[in-house]
Amino acid sequence: MTLFEYLSNHYFDQTQLLQSSQIDEETLLLWQEKGLFPKPAYRLNSDIECSSYYGLHKCTEYWDYFARGYDKWAKLLLSQTEISASK
Repeated sequence: MTLFEYLSNHYFDQTQLLQSSQIDEETLLLWQEKGLFPKPAYRLNSDIECSSYYGLHKCTEYWDYFARGYDKWAKLLLSQTEISASK
């Protein structure tokens, strides 16, 4: 099993975390800056080189992975934010 397969099977990537938690990236980053939410457990950094008819293309991509239970943490924070806003 590759590292990518392991992480995909046992962790949420950032998109999955945001969808499951029903929050946006801006909220996630704000919570992380305030120390309310953990940063990713893993970050993959991949340098990609692709050759095609159009020529060579190089880029760097990042994938962040979060523990599966973090969606519950985010939902709890979201509910507390909503309660505070309604007072």
